[in-house]
Amino acid sequence: MGTDWPDFTLFAQGDAGQGAVKVEPGAEPTINAEQPPFWIYVVPLALTFGIFYFLFILPEKKKAQEKEDLLGNLKKNDKVVTIGGVYGVVASVNKDGEDVLIKIDEDKDVKMRVTKTSIARVITGKDETKDADKTA
Repeated sequence: MGTDWPDFTLFAQGDAGQGAVKVEPGAEPTINAEQPPFWIYVVPLALTFGIFYFLFILPEKKKAQEKEDLLGNLKKNDKVVTIGGVYGVVASVNKDGEDVLIKIDEDKDVKMRVTKTSIARVITGKDETKDADKTA
């Protein structure tokens, strides 16, 4: 009995001419296949990031910019709704600070001080008619 091992040929892909692995006794196997180009890995990753950006990041940026514009243009006598659902009219806006004084009840002169960021939206002419229809 000899210690000679037979030569093994493993076929990783199809026929013996492509991707064949030749294993010699005592040697590391080598593969004669080429690596795919780098862009094969980069293109799907870039497409995934692009889709993610246009579906999630861009709309959120737009909403944040609209909210910033809304709070920056807030002025006296604007009708607003807070994030808590309180309707009121802006009595004064503190330009230096971050607070707004809202008049809640005209008859009893009830006012409430809230932060600018707690203003959810400014009610325009269209919104007033929608709100009046809901309460009627």
